[in-house]
Amino acid sequence: MIPRADWEKIEQLFHEAIDLPVHQREALLASASAPVRAELESLLKADEKAFFAEPPVHLAADLLERQPGALAAASASGSTRLSR
Repeated sequence: MIPRADWEKIEQLFHEAIDLPVHQREALLASASAPVRAELESLLKADEKAFFAEPPVHLAADLLERQPGALAAASASGSTRLSR
């Protein structure tokens, strides 16, 4: 069982790591003890899987269904251009 102090460290590191690009997470993970690192890596993997559980195209379709005129064909949003 992981001690409460380690869970607090895991929570702190998780919130720091989640905002970092994957290649920068390694330094943060290297600073943790083995049990903390293992749990942290598990949580980060689970978060990545949950984030991509539903393809973004379905999210966009749901948004457009609620606001059909929000994006017209051939309009641009950031670096993405919509087409028919």
